[in-house]
Amino acid sequence: MNCDTGATSPADHRRSSAVAQGCPSCGEALRGVLNCDVVHWLCPECGRCWEVETNWLRRVDPSNCPGCHAQSKTMCFEILEADFWYSAP
Repeated sequence: MNCDTGATSPADHRRSSAVAQGCPSCGEALRGVLNCDVVHWLCPECGRCWEVETNWLRRVDPSNCPGCHAQSKTMCFEILEADFWYSAP
């Protein structure tokens, strides 16, 4: 446990088959990032951040993320904006 909030360490989630499969966007191995009450999985290649939800990975919404030491929230919003920009018809 970390920060007396009940959060588990990234190592506790490594057993998830979803995390083991890597980034859903680019396939790179994910790196766990911890911010006292949440564990997210950052892709060092594409910069997208994921969370485990019932053994599935779900993209983290930067507006709901407390932030972390691994990447600035500005960068997270830029990546999200680029995803929407390129996927628009």
